[in-house]
Amino acid sequence: MGAIAATTVLVACAPPKASVLPPAAPVPSARRVSTEANVGVTWSTKATLKLMSPWAQCHQSFAVGAGDVHGEVARLAQACAGATRMHRLGEPFAGEQKASDKPQTFNWKARAGHCYRAYGVGAAGIKNLDLLMQDSDGVVLGQDGTDDGAPVVLDAGAACFKQDDEPSIVVSVGDGSGAFAVEVWED
Repeated sequence: MGAIAATTVLVACAPPKASVLPPAAPVPSARRVSTEANVGVTWSTKATLKLMSPWAQCHQSFAVGAGDVHGEVARLAQACAGATRMHRLGEPFAGEQKASDKPQTFNWKARAGHCYRAYGVGAAGIKNLDLLMQDSDGVVLGQDGTDDGAPVVLDAGAACFKQDDEPSIVVSVGDGSGAFAVEVWED
């Protein structure tokens, strides 16, 4: 009788088995999904995500100034350069857009073994500029997590490529209209 009671106690104290579900695949659109929800992305065969929570601090206190969007995006990215130890990959992507326009897509070349972030700034007329980063298969690697005119993807990390790829940044305006500029930075 004692052996049965001990078995019952052991079974009752055993931790329940965890149910492990694969992450939900993101919707490939320019709609907002929290960047933090994409951490641990495993569905891309070309890239992984690197979480660096302190990197978000360089963006939190940034306020878009009265300068042109090229100067302002450079100022935003430079504010994060010390923490990320990254440098600008090439010339900024730029354009004009309003909330009713279709998103614009810009491609660049990513190198295997390197990590990337994107910084964007909209003119004063853009109240919500949205950025989305995806690999060449269209798998969303991250989206900005703010409703302002100065988004960063990935705010608290970077997309790191396992192989050479031609990823893209998708730019959309959630509120307002005007000029914008986007810089991609690389480690």
